[in-house]
Amino acid sequence: MKGLKNSTLVWRLIVLAFAMVCGVYICSICLKQISTGSRIGFLDINVIQKPCPEPNIEPWEIPYVHYPNPKTYSR
Repeated sequence: MKGLKNSTLVWRLIVLAFAMVCGVYICSICLKQISTGSRIGFLDINVIQKPCPEPNIEPWEIPYVHYPNPKTYSR
């Protein structure tokens, strides 16, 4: 019976070591993903207050195009 108890203890230690190695590997992958997101930063995008071009309207007609103000809400 002594040999059987020693072998179960060895197997338990092997499984524990394997679980620890897998845990460290998974945590290192998670830390890499978190650190790459913080290195990228934000892009500098300049927003220009310019309306979208009107489709199917000639350039000389643009000053004469009029859109009525809505009555249901104010802008």
